[in-house]
Amino acid sequence: MRYVKIFFLLFFLTLMLVFVFENVQALSAPVNLRYDFLFLSLGPFAIPLYALLFAALFAGALPLALADFFLLFRQRRQMKKKDKRIAELESELEKFRNLPLTETTEIEPAAPAEKPAEPQPES
Repeated sequence: MRYVKIFFLLFFLTLMLVFVFENVQALSAPVNLRYDFLFLSLGPFAIPLYALLFAALFAGALPLALADFFLLFRQRRQMKKKDKRIAELESELEKFRNLPLTETTEIEPAAPAEKPAEPQPES
């Protein structure tokens, strides 16, 4: 699985490089950005298109990386709990393995059950 991930990553990076080299003139064109908020106005900023595309790619990859980090953190916490539980069960198993075995050599016969007295018929 690791090699498949590396292959797809290299394939994606190769496609990205081909895209950049084929469109270098168009990607170098400046883009004017201007932000108008309710009480604040910023800009205009002249930013190359490749920087804007890179920022969008980074803005999309960042939430995925954070989600992956939290998933990894949760899995590690679960693994620690399970490792602790396994250690407890192994120590309990070792304790029971070290107990001496006791066997009874004579089997005592079971006492016969007493029957209840039968009522006698009245004459």
